[in-house]
Amino acid sequence: MTLIMTLVPLLFIGGFNLMVISISELQDSSAIKGWIYTAEGIAFMIGAFFVKKISGKRSPYQILFFFSFLIGIAQIMLVFADQPILSVVAFTLFGFSVGCFFPTAATIFQTRMPKEYHGRFFSFRNMLDRIIFQVVLLMTGMLLDLVGLQMMGVIIGSLSVLITVFFYTRNKMQQPLELEQRVS
Repeated sequence: MTLIMTLVPLLFIGGFNLMVISISELQDSSAIKGWIYTAEGIAFMIGAFFVKKISGKRSPYQILFFFSFLIGIAQIMLVFADQPILSVVAFTLFGFSVGCFFPTAATIFQTRMPKEYHGRFFSFRNMLDRIIFQVVLLMTGMLLDLVGLQMMGVIIGSLSVLITVFFYTRNKMQQPLELEQRVS
């Protein structure tokens, strides 16, 4: 489940530069690119520190689902890509959420995966990430040409939220079953 959940931020990261260029063209401002990259980078670092503080208080899955949902919201916020402040806010929210999401996902992979499978699993994950990056880059270019940046944000954001809600409900439904099996 966590492996598939990593698709949520990759839907955004894969076409990140294309989206930033598109926002710059939409707003007719080259300065917005610098603001977006700066805000996203700083927010990412703050998120990585923040998740370290809350990781002992929350389950890794709660953190993963919450920040995956926020990533979807940040993607949907691209509907306001013509507004400079809201564009920066969307990328800041995305950066912060990804800064929390990836360390949590890495922790889940390292603690839940048996040690004898780590090498193969992480090699597979690396190959999968590379393939997904290429597919998302092509998909982003296609969607930017077909429907535009704002509608593309709504599409990938809605897809991200749906993936998150699906796995969240699936996870919630499995918890009583696991508890019931332990008691039996």
